[in-house]
Amino acid sequence: MKHSSSPDAIAGFEVDLKQALIWVARALDYVGVDDTHHSHRVAYIAYQCALALNWDLKKAEFCYFAGMIHDCGVSETQEHKMLLDELIPQDAKAHCLRGYQTLKQ
Repeated sequence: MKHSSSPDAIAGFEVDLKQALIWVARALDYVGVDDTHHSHRVAYIAYQCALALNWDLKKAEFCYFAGMIHDCGVSETQEHKMLLDELIPQDAKAHCLRGYQTLKQ
């Protein structure tokens, strides 16, 4: 990392947001250990859907990275498994809100 005063700088260090999101997605893949690379597959599907809708590349890339971090509110493998097995909307909403709060900070 190099020292920077850019708007993307954190505590004086420049952060590559795309690389940071990739590493967050890799960490999230360990939450759903039975579903390897889930975040990456969701990202790819979101990107392809955006392209199929003829969205511009900037929007498609946004969809890709949103797909990569879509489960950031899931805190453990058991919760991830329950969300996939039971698909209870209230439970899905709770992890979405946790993810929103995490990203908002």
